[in-house]
Amino acid sequence: MTENLEIYNFSWALYPRRIHIYLAEKGLNIKSREYDPKVEKKWPPPEVLELNPYGKLPILKIDEENAITESLAIIHYLEKVFPNPSMIGKTAIDYAKVIRLTTMADEANTILAIWNHNISPIFQERELQFKDAGYSGAYYFIKRLDVLETAINGSHEFIYGNSPSIADCVTFPLIMFLDEFYDVRLPRRFKKLNAWYERFKQRDSITQQNYIAQYPDSLLKLSRGLEQQGGFHLEEICERIEENLLN
Repeated sequence: MTENLEIYNFSWALYPRRIHIYLAEKGLNIKSREYDPKVEKKWPPPEVLELNPYGKLPILKIDEENAITESLAIIHYLEKVFPNPSMIGKTAIDYAKVIRLTTMADEANTILAIWNHNISPIFQERELQFKDAGYSGAYYFIKRLDVLETAINGSHEFIYGNSPSIADCVTFPLIMFLDEFYDVRLPRRFKKLNAWYERFKQRDSITQQNYIAQYPDSLLKLSRGLEQQGGFHLEEICERIEENLLN
């Protein structure tokens, strides 16, 4: 059933990485066309632009008439087409809880973008940057992770339950990207998230990809040290939250 499907992707970016991890955990072997926008002579190339006028990846090409963009839409489509093993929960309540956790992590991705786009030198020449907006992004990033931390059952092996779900596939790239690309560690207050992250990074879906070697050196030189670039640290924000200086 996968012979006509094709993924257009590149591995080192945050959202495309969701697809790599999902396919590995799901055990799906789908033909993949890998790109790196930093080395392509022209971006987006015509075949990508034809499928997505915004030129963004990932894309799932289904046939000559249909293609799906956006990582979560692709994952949900594949879950419908290939329901076993289920990665969205077997019961209605399981489904609701997996989607709730996935949504929390997805929202944290968006908030991370507000933080890094307003602070990182990567975006300095491409976008207007406002340091206060970057600080606010970091603050709300912490607050969103607080909700996710509270929702996780610490006795479970995964974000939800004892088998991997799409919540793991969305949450792990977020924390991994923060760790490896921006050189920022999760604060100590996130005990369950930190423990889960250390467990999940040992899985074959992660260890067999060698993700860290795929980051462009030119970008790593600019990206690493996000906290120092902004002049604030997540631990300091957490301390202020705990002291009720920030609500």
